[in-house]
Amino acid sequence: MNTNSVCKKINILVIISIVFSSFVNLYMSDKASVAGNDLSIVESQMSELTLESENLQNKYSQVSSMANLTKLATKNGFTDSQSEFYTSPDLALR
Repeated sequence: MNTNSVCKKINILVIISIVFSSFVNLYMSDKASVAGNDLSIVESQMSELTLESENLQNKYSQVSSMANLTKLATKNGFTDSQSEFYTSPDLALR
């Protein structure tokens, strides 16, 4: 075999590998960009869900504390009309 022919084949293989790696790099960078966008969307949804969860926990604690106060008032002898008097601003002004 001729050394010149071997060198040409090596050059062709190097050029093919460079072109192939360039295409792979473009393809993978596009995939990384899409994955980054998807990650951003998921993170924003997670922050929205976290905020909604905190709001629901606050509402639950308010409702449960009102229920506990009502149970305690009933246990101590307050009737529903008395608790309505103290919780309704219109009745309290009379």
